[in-house]
Amino acid sequence: MARIVKFPLLMNGVEVRTLDELKNNFDVESVVGYFNDGRLIIWLRARHFDDEADKVAKLNKNDSALHKKLCEIFGVESEVEDLDIGEIARRTERLNKLKQYTYDKEILKNVDSVAFNQDDLDALIKKGESLIYLCNNEFDIPFSHNKTYVGIGKTIGVIHSSVAVNFERLNIKFKNVIFDDNYIATLKTRDLIERQRQADEKAKLPKKLYDEGNAAYENENYQTALKKFQESADLGYSESFTKLGLMYYFGQGVNADISTARNWFQRGIDNGDGNSYGYYASTLLYGGEPTEDNNRQAFKYMKRATELEPNDGTWWYELGDMYHDGKGTAQNLKNAFRCYERAAKFGEVESLKKLGEMYFNGEYVEENPVKAFDFIKKAAVAGDVESMYNTGQMYLDGYGVARDDVKAFRWMKKAAYADNLDAIYTLAEMFFTGQGTRKNILEAVNLFNKAAELGHVDAMVALGYIYYDGDEVAQDFQKAAQYFKKAADSDNAEGMNRLGLMFFLGQGVGENPKMAFQYFANAAKLGNANAMANVGYCYLKGIGVAKKMDNAGYWLKKSAENDDVVGMEYYGDYLYEQGDFTARNWYKKVFKQSNDGRIAYQIYKIYKIIKNNGQAEHWKATYESLGYVPDDVEDKNFITSTVGGVVSSLKRKFF
Repeated sequence: MARIVKFPLLMNGVEVRTLDELKNNFDVESVVGYFNDGRLIIWLRARHFDDEADKVAKLNKNDSALHKKLCEIFGVESEVEDLDIGEIARRTERLNKLKQYTYDKEILKNVDSVAFNQDDLDALIKKGESLIYLCNNEFDIPFSHNKTYVGIGKTIGVIHSSVAVNFERLNIKFKNVIFDDNYIATLKTRDLIERQRQADEKAKLPKKLYDEGNAAYENENYQTALKKFQESADLGYSESFTKLGLMYYFGQGVNADISTARNWFQRGIDNGDGNSYGYYASTLLYGGEPTEDNNRQAFKYMKRATELEPNDGTWWYELGDMYHDGKGTAQNLKNAFRCYERAAKFGEVESLKKLGEMYFNGEYVEENPVKAFDFIKKAAVAGDVESMYNTGQMYLDGYGVARDDVKAFRWMKKAAYADNLDAIYTLAEMFFTGQGTRKNILEAVNLFNKAAELGHVDAMVALGYIYYDGDEVAQDFQKAAQYFKKAADSDNAEGMNRLGLMFFLGQGVGENPKMAFQYFANAAKLGNANAMANVGYCYLKGIGVAKKMDNAGYWLKKSAENDDVVGMEYYGDYLYEQGDFTARNWYKKVFKQSNDGRIAYQIYKIYKIIKNNGQAEHWKATYESLGYVPDDVEDKNFITSTVGGVVSSLKRKFF
């Protein structure tokens, strides 16, 4: 369903948007005119004044008392007894016809001085009008003195003379009027032709200076550009106002000065330049600390920019963002989506991304992976680096498109070579595992290093694992510890937990239980479930911290409840040691994930203790089928107080 545009009605020069404003500025002729062209009912319906709209809809255009009935409907007194309804209809028709060619308020105000055909012109001449507007037609121009003809649209003035007419002597002036070919052919007098040429050159000079300035600007020759734009602006060329505003805003060839930039944009606005409206709005949005007042004004100006430059996707995108974020106006995702659609039609890449995100997240529209992928890929093809990465990720995930690791690799490579940090990391992973490409450990390590140097924490952790495990590179505990520390210093919980383990084992760093516990504790506070298990175990055994059973139970339970396998096992051990044989439930969860005969043996022991022989036999058969053979040590409590016990438990998780 098409959206109803809430346009204002113009009454006595005032834009009317509410019923009260209509009554306060009521102009009976204008209201009759809006009734005749249908806009009055549309205006009422759009604002849900349905009662008034229904009453107006019942009126007859040819009713001689139409104006009085309209006054009654809106509760205003009629100061006009008789009104020529036909004349108002005629005038409204002329206005609507004129608006096909111009919205200039001065011209619209003088619609009675507009000639649409030769008969209209003859009537105006006879009437003695001195200023006559000629609208989009051919007109025979009489040699009546003291006339000014202003062309609207494509206007051709036909001059019936075999010699050049001295219009200056007749005080006849033309603006935006083209002479007919026959008369132009008669203008053979050299002086007259030269004068015309000079006038044309003078008229073209501002545009010529602007074009020269623009060429210099594109080549980053800002000093020359500044000079040319200034000269063009001095001659009143509005596009130069805008360019000068940009140069002061960005500090190109001059010191950045937002105040001066706004002054130039304001001059462009005063000349009706749509881009100046958009750039002025941008200075309010992004030039310093924004305020609510600035945001509201920015919204108003940005909306105006879209009206004056309807084919410029930039302003539609910016307006869409303001609707999307509720900046300067109430949040309206529907309007945001439509603005993004409009901007995308004009090639605005950011809008393609936004549309993709809205389909991805189900904002205003239903979540649609296929459309999300389509828009994001279009943005990627258009050169947007972030969209290149997202396109690659969607190929990897099979989201909105069939999974294709090879295509994913190609897009990740494009994004990575354009220095997208996440793409560099993901490309490194793909080289490391051979996903979508041939496995290349050296290239993977180089990319991980590049990502880590640029601050990608997961890349730091990945390098830590690579050097710790010696996975196709020389094992180097010192390098591993260095990378885990970089990640830990960036508040990465996994890096903290791994570094804690290395302090515990004395690998790459000196053995230091207290430091190990501190790193475990920091990681646990950040939500790392395995670190919670390690903290609980340290409390349980008094390793690096005073032994506290309550603290041990708290952290081991928290780790188990966060589905960490080691945490489940440790918590089972803790309960078992306390004589709480619900430990078997946690052991069962561990077994489900590990299929480990040693865990099956622990479950067997508990069922033996509680004398459930049927379950005991089942679990005995289970661990025996897995080839597990218990020894004498394992017939005792599973958790020991030796450091070796902690080391072996930790090793089960990590190594």
